[in-house]
Amino acid sequence: TLCSAPAARQIIDASRYGASQLVITPQARLLRLVNGVCPAFVSETLSPVCRLLPGPSGAEGDRLKRGWESQSLIAPSLLTRPADRAATDNKEEPQPAVTS
Repeated sequence: TLCSAPAARQIIDASRYGASQLVITPQARLLRLVNGVCPAFVSETLSPVCRLLPGPSGAEGDRLKRGWESQSLIAPSLLTRPADRAATDNKEEPQPAVTS
């Protein structure tokens, strides 16, 4: 069943069978249900979170970037350090994005 499969398998299966949406985690399923029943409540509850997100940063924000180029105050962190170390050990350091 899809519930017991790893996330990658669920995504591949959803792509293969043309599913337009895929909700993987129980938390996401619950939030989807609550949003279906009370969309205004979810919107009002999450609006403070949206205010904490970074705003536009000028023309530099329109430049194509790879994920590793989008650093923040909390990244790199203890959570990303093992992956960063593995990338260095395997000579997989990221390269700048190519813009055309």
